[in-house]
Amino acid sequence: MQPQTDNGQRHTERAQPRDTGTHAASAKGTTHMGLDLHGRTVLAVDHDYTVRIKLTGDVFICIESPLHLVNPTGQHLTLTPDEDPSEAFGPVAELVGKTIATATADTSGTLRVAFGGGARIVVEPDAQYESWNVSRPDGSLIVSTPGGRLARWSPTPPDRAP
Repeated sequence: MQPQTDNGQRHTERAQPRDTGTHAASAKGTTHMGLDLHGRTVLAVDHDYTVRIKLTGDVFICIESPLHLVNPTGQHLTLTPDEDPSEAFGPVAELVGKTIATATADTSGTLRVAFGGGARIVVEPDAQYESWNVSRPDGSLIVSTPGGRLARWSPTPPDRAP
């Protein structure tokens, strides 16, 4: 099957596309897609050229481009996973135990995650690389592709699971 980007183009991959979240128009007219992460708790944060945030339910947020972290006191920090040393990601590791209040992606490919307690992460799209993805154990996947288009893959049907 093939995933479908928001512009209707098709790309060869393993599962069929589906709508994975609710859409709402913002005041500026940008459409936001809910990522169904509300209430999930951060269990672990790993860094090795990417930032992998493991959530309850075996859901992962993987970040491969610069991320903007705003801590609860309002301090801004920008980190680049493939350039900054692991020690620099300590403030991201402090998210362990925090619960997601909201998580959205807009049609520009920007990821926004707000946590209980006030911390926020924003990951903007990259012109040349996939900047982030959200994966689930059922095989569903949402990816901000190069240039910021969102690609969505449906869960793998049980009769086709590996």
